[in-house]
Amino acid sequence: MTRPTRQRLIFVLVIALCAVLFFVANRGAYEGFFSDDDIDNIAWTRVTEPSVYLWGILAPKYYAHHFRPVGHATFHVIGELAGLNFKPYVGLVHLLHLANTILVFLLLRRFSLTPWPAAAGALLFLFPMQVFDALWKPMYLFDVWCAFFSLACLLSWTTRRYILAFICFWFAFKSKEHAVMLPFVLAAYEYYLGGRRWKPLLPFFGLSALFAFQGFFFNKQQGNDYRIHLSPWVLVKTSSFYLSRVLLYPWLGLALLALPRLTRDRRVYFALTAAVLLLLPMLVLPNRLFAAYLYVSVAFVAMALAFAFTKPHWGIVAALLIIWLPINYAHLKSQRKAALTYAQENRAYVSQILALKNTHPDVRRFVIDGNPPEFRWWGIQGALRWTYRTFDVELISVEDKNLSEVFSTGGVALLSWEPPTRRLVVTSRQPHQQDASYLKMGRYMPLWQLEKGWYQAEGRYRWTAPTASARLYRPAGAKQFQIEVNVGPQYIEMVKAAHIRVLIDGRLIGETTFTHHGWQAVQFPIKPAPAATVHVTFEVDPPLRPNPDEPRVLGVPMGTFGFLP
Repeated sequence: MTRPTRQRLIFVLVIALCAVLFFVANRGAYEGFFSDDDIDNIAWTRVTEPSVYLWGILAPKYYAHHFRPVGHATFHVIGELAGLNFKPYVGLVHLLHLANTILVFLLLRRFSLTPWPAAAGALLFLFPMQVFDALWKPMYLFDVWCAFFSLACLLSWTTRRYILAFICFWFAFKSKEHAVMLPFVLAAYEYYLGGRRWKPLLPFFGLSALFAFQGFFFNKQQGNDYRIHLSPWVLVKTSSFYLSRVLLYPWLGLALLALPRLTRDRRVYFALTAAVLLLLPMLVLPNRLFAAYLYVSVAFVAMALAFAFTKPHWGIVAALLIIWLPINYAHLKSQRKAALTYAQENRAYVSQILALKNTHPDVRRFVIDGNPPEFRWWGIQGALRWTYRTFDVELISVEDKNLSEVFSTGGVALLSWEPPTRRLVVTSRQPHQQDASYLKMGRYMPLWQLEKGWYQAEGRYRWTAPTASARLYRPAGAKQFQIEVNVGPQYIEMVKAAHIRVLIDGRLIGETTFTHHGWQAVQFPIKPAPAATVHVTFEVDPPLRPNPDEPRVLGVPMGTFGFLP
């Protein structure tokens, strides 16, 4: 075996070993489960006709409601084949990431790097723990697909395959919108490294302008999360966020700014310029700050570092990689624990949702009382749509409406989540069921007796609004009305004294003030009265707003209340 052949064989074996190590390091991802965004995408894409995705890909159109036909078509296909089996989804993400790593390597070789420095740059991108979520959550398929077509576009452009580059640009934008900046990346390549061939760029800039114009025109229809904000303070906020995460540690991100001047390499200038250009659309979205959005830019940051690796001695580069890879693995382990914890909660919740069709086959309206922290209402809605094979599903939060009125119409199930046991308690009101005279804020309480001004349960208590009401059955022999509240030390520290007035059918029966913390019960004497259904109102002063970002205005943490003999 000749020496060049031996070297090539060693190189191939090293690359194969790195790929194996990637799958070994990320094997925990296959024990994960879907996020709320994943379930939402799987549920609605399954019932969408394939022609919608085909037209979505072919039409020169920006979709205001974030229809990304390449990624959503992927959800449709895997959803048809695998259903809610999580492993094929994350497996595809990993295969695409390996393909992107190969594209990074090919680009580095195209930019005149020898195999080993090019492999070092690809290795940096193979283990990018700063974008951990992009490798563990199928919801970031859009970013991974966008990177694939963006890198393929640049590789095609450098080999003067302009038509193929244009097709890749089209598919990159149809994967995620920040690919609208790809023509600027190609222009940067021509300026720094190419022959300054501007004419072939005209179709790219024309399409980019068309997409950008539609994006700005339709942006007013977006929700607040995707609303564009153009101000210096927004740019400072967003750029600081991404710069502090692009290399795991904030000070390393700042070091990137000095890299061009230290290397004086035009390839470094180009790679960092491309990384910034592809991130620019995200810098005007201050309410969508996620490190995984750096995925495409991180590929170019890895390329910039690979170019910089050509300056020092190979031993220094090897030492840096030997230090850097264990650091990445340590971050993977710390993030893996949280990801798998959330995954177990989500799996428990969804698996119990899937059983509802057997126990409540005719119910289509659901009151949500608590949920896993990483599984919000759109995920619950998606899981219910998947379970019942229909879009005709209504979700109602315990904080949204007069629950008494909601349950009075019938055909409603209460979904109460118990975090400690990861159990979903499903209850519904039976016809002609008499109201309780005393309520304990547990998961089995008749929630339909609460009216306005109540928030989700927090263990043995439930926060009220400054004014809250409920419906109770008053027995004929009732002589007292009791309330029990859980006054926390922080609550007393903030309000000093909590004053509560209790009214029955609009008439004041008593009031009290709490000035110290702990569980406290107070009884109010009441006059004899015939048995009847009554309405109880609690008025709390002063109201509590825990912090400026808290949308809720709180009253007291109520544990129990009702009539006593």
